[in-house]
Amino acid sequence: MVTRGRSQQPKKGIVGLSNLGNTCYMNAALQSVRSVNELTQYFLSGSYKKELNYDNPLGNRGDVAKAYGHLIDSFYSSSGQFAPSGFKRVVGKYGPGFAGYGQQDSQEFLAFLLDGLSEDLNRIHKKPYIEKPDSTDEMVQDAQALQKFADLNWANYKARNDSIVTDLFAGMYKSTLTCPECDKVSIVFDPFTSLTLGLPIENNWQKDIIYFPICSRPVMTSIDIDKNATVLDIKKFISKRTHFDSHRMICAESYKERFFKIFDNNDIISEAGMQPNDIICVYELDEVPTNYDPEKKTRKSAYSNSREGDKIVDSDSPAADELLVPLFHRTQRPDRMNRMSGVFFGHPSFVVLSRADRASYDALLKKCLAQVVGMTTLDLVSKDLSFATSDGEQEAEDSDTLLVAEDGATGLQSPSASATSVQGEDSLVDVSMKEDNADSTEGQNVTQANMKKLLRSNSPLPPKFQGLFDIRAAETSSGIPLGWNDTSENTPYISIRDKFQRMSTSLAHRPKREFDEGYDSETDEIAESPQDGSEDTAETASDSGSSKPQQSDDEMPLPEPSEIISGKDTRGANKHAKQKIHKRKGKLITGKLVQVRPRPQLQPKPVTVPSESELISSGHALILDWTEDTYDALFSGKGADDEMRGMPTFTDIPTFEDEALAAKRETRLAKRKNGIGLEDCLKEYGKTEKLSEQNAWYCQRCKEHRQADKKFELWNVPDVLVMHLKRFSSSRNFRDKLDVKVEYPIEGLDLSEYVRDQTDGKSLIYDLIAVDNHYGGLGGGHYTAYAKNAVTGDWHDYNDSHVSRVDPSSVVAKSAYMLFYRRRTDPEHPLGGPKMESILSNLDSEEVSTASREASPSGEDQRLDGSSHNGSSSASVGQAHRVGDGGSALILANTNKQTQ
Repeated sequence: MVTRGRSQQPKKGIVGLSNLGNTCYMNAALQSVRSVNELTQYFLSGSYKKELNYDNPLGNRGDVAKAYGHLIDSFYSSSGQFAPSGFKRVVGKYGPGFAGYGQQDSQEFLAFLLDGLSEDLNRIHKKPYIEKPDSTDEMVQDAQALQKFADLNWANYKARNDSIVTDLFAGMYKSTLTCPECDKVSIVFDPFTSLTLGLPIENNWQKDIIYFPICSRPVMTSIDIDKNATVLDIKKFISKRTHFDSHRMICAESYKERFFKIFDNNDIISEAGMQPNDIICVYELDEVPTNYDPEKKTRKSAYSNSREGDKIVDSDSPAADELLVPLFHRTQRPDRMNRMSGVFFGHPSFVVLSRADRASYDALLKKCLAQVVGMTTLDLVSKDLSFATSDGEQEAEDSDTLLVAEDGATGLQSPSASATSVQGEDSLVDVSMKEDNADSTEGQNVTQANMKKLLRSNSPLPPKFQGLFDIRAAETSSGIPLGWNDTSENTPYISIRDKFQRMSTSLAHRPKREFDEGYDSETDEIAESPQDGSEDTAETASDSGSSKPQQSDDEMPLPEPSEIISGKDTRGANKHAKQKIHKRKGKLITGKLVQVRPRPQLQPKPVTVPSESELISSGHALILDWTEDTYDALFSGKGADDEMRGMPTFTDIPTFEDEALAAKRETRLAKRKNGIGLEDCLKEYGKTEKLSEQNAWYCQRCKEHRQADKKFELWNVPDVLVMHLKRFSSSRNFRDKLDVKVEYPIEGLDLSEYVRDQTDGKSLIYDLIAVDNHYGGLGGGHYTAYAKNAVTGDWHDYNDSHVSRVDPSSVVAKSAYMLFYRRRTDPEHPLGGPKMESILSNLDSEEVSTASREASPSGEDQRLDGSSHNGSSSASVGQAHRVGDGGSALILANTNKQTQ
C-alpha cells in the first residue's frame, strides 16, 4: 500500500476537495489532518484495518475509520480534485450535526473526526471500569506525590483509550481549584486532543448607559465589562465609581418615555437582549424595595417584557412595606389637528414608598420632587415659581384670611378684601387681603445642597412646590408596571390630590378615637363658645388664662386645593386680625376683633390618612401631569442665557470622564492593531481566574458552592499539538469574532516554559505543519487551509477544489483558527511511540528512498485560477465535544475549563 502510494503515484496527493454545499469547514479540516504524515502513512499502509474495533459501543462500527481510509486513498489516486461524497454520508450518519449542508464549525468537525477515529481504532475492546481518583491535601505541596497522582491519571486514561489517535494527539493538563474561604485545594488531571487558547484581548461589552442619582442630574456612564458578566456586575461597576450601594440600584430599559424591561441581578449581559440602540438606565433608590427581588432566578425571553415573580402584593403583607413604584411624566401638546393631546416626555424613574409615604400627600410629593429636581437646569430652590399657579388663584397668594359672616359683617373695612367660600365651615366665608410687603421668598432660602435634606426631612414643603404638577395613579395588573403597554397618553387617571382630600374629609368627619394621632379629649379643632352661652367667644379665648389650648400644628385643617395650587398655605400664616362669627341656635354671634398671636414656629407633621386607605398600592404607576406653563418654564429654555426658563437635562446628558477606562481601551486597541503573540495566548491559558457565580464549585470541606480560583497548567503535550484559537464567543443572543492577528512561529516553537512534566526527555520544540483558516464573520464566513507537504516541504493553500503553492511567510495570517504543530523527532523518541515506529520500519526502504528522490508532486507549481477567500460556509459557534473518560480521548481543554 505504501509502495503504491509513494512510488507508483509519487506526484499525487496535492489535490483539492469539491465543496458539496457549505462543506468548506470539512475540507479545511481534512487537508490539515492529512498533513500529519504519521497518521497518513498509517492509513496508506493499511495498518488501520488490523485495528478496527467493531464492538466498541462508543464507536461507529469501524465505519468512520474505513471511510477516512478510503478518503486518504483517493487523495493519492486522484489528480486535480475530487468530491468527498462517500465520506460526507458516513459523517452525517454518525454525526447528526453534520448530516445536512448547513454552516458548521471546523474545530467541532475536527473534534468529531478524531473522536470517531479513536473509538473505531481503539485497541481496548473491553474497557475496564475505573473510578476517577481524588486528590488529597497532602499531595498539594508534595511534588513526588503529585507526580504519582498524575501518572495514575494518565495510566487510567490509557487503560481505556489506546489508538493511533491517542498516540499522536493526546496530552494532559492539570486543573487546580482553590476555595476562597477554607483554602481547600482540588487537583484534577484531564486529557485533551485539542488545546483551546483564549486570546488575551478583552472582548468586552461596551455601552453608554444613563445613571440617575437621587436629587441630581443624570450622567452618561461608559460601561466596559465582560460579555458574560451579569447585571449585578454593571451595578458594581457603577458603584465603584460613584461609591453608592449597588444593592440600592435598579437597572431597566427606557422605551418611549416609559419602561420596557427591568433587568435582574442574575441576568447575563450577553443573554439579556440589550441591543446597541437600547436606552439602558441605572437608578439610585433611597431604600431597598420589598416587593422586588433582583436575585430571583426566573427564565425570561430576551424579546419578552413579562416579569415572572413581580406580582401584586397584599397591602398587609411584609412585601408591601417598601413598594417600588415607577414614575412617568406627561403633558399636553397640540397634535397634527391642533388639538391638545397628552404626550409622555423625559425618562421614567422609580420611587420607593413606605407605608407612611403612601398615607401622606406631602411625603408622596417629596418623593416625586426628588425625581424632578434633576430634570431641569432651572434652580427650583431660588426661582419664583408663580407660574405654577392656576388662573384666578393668584389673589390667594401672599394673603391673610378673615372669617366673617355671610352677610359681610366685619369690623375690618378693607377695599381690597375678596371673599371665597371655605369648605367644611358652615356659614363662613374666606376673606383674603393682599399684603403690601409679603415675603414671597419665604421658604426659598434653602440652597440646592440642602434640597436632599428638605425632601428627606419631616418638614413641610414650601408652598411654591405644591402646584408644579398633578400626581396621578394608574392602576395596572402588574406588580411593577412597565408603563409602555399599560399606561396611556390621554387616560384621565385618578388624581392623588383629590383622593387625598376625599379621604381626609372622610377622616375629619369620623368620630375621633383615643388612638388617633393628635387626639385631645379636652380640645377641639377651633375655639368654640363656652357652655354657659357667652357670646364673646374670641375674647374669652384671648383673655381667659384657663382658656383651651391654642390649635396645634398637627390639628390644622387640610389646605384647600386653591391654596395648594397657588403655592400659599394659609394654615397658621395669618399674622394679623381674625374675627370669628357664627350662628348658634338661630342667633348671630359675633366675636370681638382681636389680634391673634402668631403660631409657634414648629414644623407641622404631614397630614396622613388611615393605613387601610393608602394613596398608592401595589400595581400602581405614578404619572406626573404637567401643565403647559410649568412644562415650558422648566424645560423650554433656549440656552444658558435664558434666565427665566430652564432646559431639560434628559436630552443632552453629559458623559462621566473615566480616565482609567480610557487608558484600558487604548491598550486594547493597540493590541488589536499590532497583534499578539502565541506566547501571550499560552500565558493567558495559565492565568488564575475566578469562577463566576453561575459556575460556582462545590467545596467538599465547606459543603457549599464557592466562586473558587481556578488555574490551568499543561502537564504533558502530544507529538501533534492542535491549538484552537478561540476567536468566537457566543450566547443565545450574542455572537462575535475576535478578528485580531496572532503571531505564531513557523519553526522552533519552544514549549519548555509552559509544560510541567518534562521527565520523559522528549523534545519540546515544535514546527508548524498546517493552519486551518476562517475568513469573514459569523453570517457568511469561509474556511481554507495552509498545509506543508511532508515530502517536498512546500506550503500550499487549499481553498476547496483550488490548490496553489504559497510562500511560507504568508502562512502567518490573522485568519488563523487552528494551528497544527509537530514535535521535532529524535532517534530515541519516535513520533507516535513504539507502535508507530514499528509500522514505519516495515515500509519498503527502497521504495521510500525512490519516492524521496522524485521531483515534487504534480500540482506543485500549478496555480489554479479562482482561488478565493470568499465562500458560503460559516462557523456555527459553540462547542459540542464529548467530555469525560467514558471511552473518548477527545476532551477539549476549554470545555473542562468551563464546566469543571
